[in-house]
Amino acid sequence: MKFNYIKDDIQIDFELPEGISKIIAIVEKLDQLNDGEYLSYASTLKATVQYYVDKGVLTKQQQDILNKKYLLYKKYDKEEDIIWTLFIIKLLNLMTLG
Repeated sequence: MKFNYIKDDIQIDFELPEGISKIIAIVEKLDQLNDGEYLSYASTLKATVQYYVDKGVLTKQQQDILNKKYLLYKKYDKEEDIIWTLFIIKLLNLMTLG
């Protein structure tokens, strides 16, 4: 399966909460369709993963794996938050259209 944004070379080898699995299914479908709604659902995925980390259901390491697979970002160091590039790409695309 080939994706536009998702890094399919990263494998998820741990159990996911049902809520995350459902969002991932949507994110993967939208990515395959190259649908711009991917950005919204990727943002939802990020927030949902953070919720499960805060609740102790997922570890920070598992969060990092999920973020690397499903989100385009550049991480400068451990303390700095993820810098989103998908949103910027979307804005640039919208600006060139009109």
